[in-house]
Amino acid sequence: MSVSAVKPDVDEVVAAIKEDGFALVERLIDADRAAEIRQELSNVLEKTLEGRNDFEGFSTRRIYALFAKTRAFD
Repeated sequence: MSVSAVKPDVDEVVAAIKEDGFALVERLIDADRAAEIRQELSNVLEKTLEGRNDFEGFSTRRIYALFAKTRAFD
């Protein structure tokens, strides 16, 4: 399976989703914004406990309700 990226154009994104089931959108956010999001995600992960059971795994960190924990994705 090859993956192709589309420009942030609604028609291209919709077409990719219809054809492939997903869309990889090039340059949707700029590098500075991506760095801010990465830093905020790191902050949330630092406060997140490791898994508590066999299903989650004892060496993993799962963030539930991420959008309720940060405004970084607004």
